[in-house]
Amino acid sequence: GYDASSWILLSQGAEARLWLVPDYLTVGSTSLVSSDGGGTSTTANSTGTADDASDNASSTTAASTESAATKSATATSTTTTRAAVCKERFPKSYRHPILDTTLT
Repeated sequence: GYDASSWILLSQGAEARLWLVPDYLTVGSTSLVSSDGGGTSTTANSTGTADDASDNASSTTAASTESAATKSATATSTTTTRAAVCKERFPKSYRHPILDTTLT
């Protein structure tokens, strides 16, 4: 099951409906910006999946601990949502049952 409440109907024909799915895929990224107090700044970017989260967390902690005395670090997160198009083929009584099951 999908939550189709945010889907927008683009077109409908005799064989199918075409939907815009505005929130199909969400991608997150984290940036770590550190400054040494002398005007120098360094940026580290990390984009990944949940599997990468523990690796990213440990490297962020190490960088923050290392720079605590001489630098300040700020982490920012960005989330980007991607849209998709979905084609819904509804059942038709005149199609062969096996073909109808495959298409819908």
